[in-house]
Amino acid sequence: MDTNKVPLANQNAAKTNYPKTKDPKLVKKTANKEKDASQNCVRKRKILCIISIIVISLLVIVGILLPTVILKKNKTNSSTMTTTTATSEPGIIPMKAAKGKVYGVYDTYIGGNSTEAEPGRNRGNYMPGESPDKACDGRVSTKYLSFGPCGEAHPKSTTCGVNTGFYLELEQGSTLVNGLKICTGDDVSGRDPILVSLEGSNMKETDLTFGSSWTLLYNGTSGLYRNPGRKQCGDILRFNNTEEYTSYRFLVSDKRKPTFCCQYSEVKLYNL
Repeated sequence: MDTNKVPLANQNAAKTNYPKTKDPKLVKKTANKEKDASQNCVRKRKILCIISIIVISLLVIVGILLPTVILKKNKTNSSTMTTTTATSEPGIIPMKAAKGKVYGVYDTYIGGNSTEAEPGRNRGNYMPGESPDKACDGRVSTKYLSFGPCGEAHPKSTTCGVNTGFYLELEQGSTLVNGLKICTGDDVSGRDPILVSLEGSNMKETDLTFGSSWTLLYNGTSGLYRNPGRKQCGDILRFNNTEEYTSYRFLVSDKRKPTFCCQYSEVKLYNL
């Protein structure tokens, strides 16, 4: 037997155990594809990460802003409701005076002639800056303070500030009034009016100074007998009346305690 000859089976086995070397170009191409696939994967991950950050940021912003917007809206609605309540009280009559003139009076009685009061700090005066028009401006933060037969330096008395009041011609013209409400001033409850009256007239200008021009509509308690507090309104005083008048006169005939004046923040008229 020839020892230099290798059996055919062994030669085939050798061929099988030693595969052919790969093409370098093919290897490089495959490597490039794998590199590109890896880069694309990284790029996609970055994009997804950025999108996630943006979405989370938007959610945080919405979470912060939404409650703030809702709160502001609720405050606005609450403010609107408060304003509406204050300005749209059922049956209330606008106390806007013709020519913007409200006349203060003192030493004036039901059915009697009106004596005009003036600004000052003595007898027959009302406090400057606290004039009769302040009782008709729709704000309890202002007030009308009248001394009547006294003055700022006068000793406290039950007569100071009584038999005072005001009259005005309504800008809206002839109006039916059958309700009345009085509101307190900002201090000293003893100055609150306790007994009041309301008269109506269809006379004009200077004729309104005559007592005969006025018709009595109400004479009684002010609705403030039980102290409601400062800058607060009493009960509505209802009375029977079927006549329309263009002008109204309000008078105070008694107050809560001895003081040197009488005051109130608002007189409101109603058509109920």
